[in-house]
Amino acid sequence: MGQPAAAVCVADSFCPAGGVPVSVAGRLGGDGGGEYYQRRGGLSVASAFVPALDCHRGGKAGKGSDGMREKAGSNGIMARVCRIMGWMLSAGVLLLLACGKPAGQSDAAVIEAAVDSLLPIGVYQFDSYAGEGKIRFYWSLAQPARPQPHKPLPQMHRVKLFMSEEGPYQGFGEVYEAPAARADSALIDGLRGGQLYYFRLAVYDKAGNLIGLSAPLMTECGRELPVQGSVPLQVGENPVYFTNLAWSPDGKALAVIRKSSGGRHNVFVLDLKQRRWRQVTRFSTANYRLTSVDWSPNGRWLAFTYTPTARAREVDYRIYLCAPDGGGLRSVTDGRVDFDAVWGSPGELVFCKGTVTAPNVPELYRLDFVHGRKPVRLTLDRLIRKYTPAVNPRTGQIVFSGQPPSSPVSRGLYLLRNASGEPGLLTEIKYWRDIQPAWSADGTGLFFVSNRSGHYEIWFLNLEDGRLHQVTRGMRPGIQRFHGKPSPDGRWLVFYEAGGDLTRGYIRLAALPQWPG
Repeated sequence: MGQPAAAVCVADSFCPAGGVPVSVAGRLGGDGGGEYYQRRGGLSVASAFVPALDCHRGGKAGKGSDGMREKAGSNGIMARVCRIMGWMLSAGVLLLLACGKPAGQSDAAVIEAAVDSLLPIGVYQFDSYAGEGKIRFYWSLAQPARPQPHKPLPQMHRVKLFMSEEGPYQGFGEVYEAPAARADSALIDGLRGGQLYYFRLAVYDKAGNLIGLSAPLMTECGRELPVQGSVPLQVGENPVYFTNLAWSPDGKALAVIRKSSGGRHNVFVLDLKQRRWRQVTRFSTANYRLTSVDWSPNGRWLAFTYTPTARAREVDYRIYLCAPDGGGLRSVTDGRVDFDAVWGSPGELVFCKGTVTAPNVPELYRLDFVHGRKPVRLTLDRLIRKYTPAVNPRTGQIVFSGQPPSSPVSRGLYLLRNASGEPGLLTEIKYWRDIQPAWSADGTGLFFVSNRSGHYEIWFLNLEDGRLHQVTRGMRPGIQRFHGKPSPDGRWLVFYEAGGDLTRGYIRLAALPQWPG
């Protein structure tokens, strides 16, 4: 029996979007108060104190017991990254450069030539939120707890913000300068819509030496995507580490993993016209996990990942199928680390398969369960960790989010270009984490989620001309967006929007009448 949703409808009858509480992690503090107004190259700049990011605050985070996911509580991702490998965080890296500026060389030239892999002197957050013609930046700086052995502790004196229209490696020019503060922000306006901008934050000591440098941010100014409607959603799992939201083939419903009234995770179907949730599965044991739902092209089956226990020694992730009404529930893989299944055709699944023992590098497999055939391995490189595959609805090409061994934090999008299983890299992998790819309805491009702006937003890569577009954006700090999925007819985009610890948010539906513009 279905239960009423909290107001959701489709197309013109969709109710107005609900608000999302704005929260910036951390506590108030710092010495950056006051306003700075400066002008660089025709751009007006305003800076004001904002709350600092506290890396030691929030819930505990750790590796998932199966070794392929990481679970996080409140602020868990940032807390774990700050404690273990904070300086490698792709959203911002504070590096010990301790280098003087060569005679006659500009600050921008030093920035472009700087080495990005030296020891950190502290950890800071660097983030950006874009609107029409303007971008607001937030950052926080932190001195190390103890000086490095045999070296005096560099003292942060000033910060400079550099901008480029050419890419993350060249073309940078200074657009802002201010005294170094524990936490601060800057507003830059006069920017063009549709132009990709790259930014780096540099920290200097009193002598003018470059002592800290962020990884690049990348963002695009423009209007916030107009939301046609919303429905609250509690996912209970961090949305960075699993996939969710699957359209029915007729575009009238969504399959979603959410918490039921009893606090358990189960698969639900949201009927967009009737505005009702309908519970599909009824798992109720104490320690199971349920992730990654997808709807078959013929509408008859839902595929999802389930393990009866998440304990490391007993974990048994398998791909399960059931009808949208909950009937015919069964496992179609043999485990123990099978996950992220997506449909290729009505009787074919593509999924990731890892190992219980090290090194646990997930590979892609194809399963023809209609004819009872064994899974066929599609990738053979044994190097790139593979997650969240997506199958082109027209050509059958497979794209996935991959993490090579040389990149412990960032991920890129890869395309299987031929039958040999050789993956080809589609997106930059040095700085950012590109996850959750989804093909456009016509198969010519990819929607995906990326933290290249400093937090997670939805982007679009046009594979015909190679152009990249930022799809979602907004000026509200702390808000992030995941699971961007286009409707089967290409008219709508559904995504999950949340702040705080990311487990409570909203399903948003937005129109894409002329994408890409």
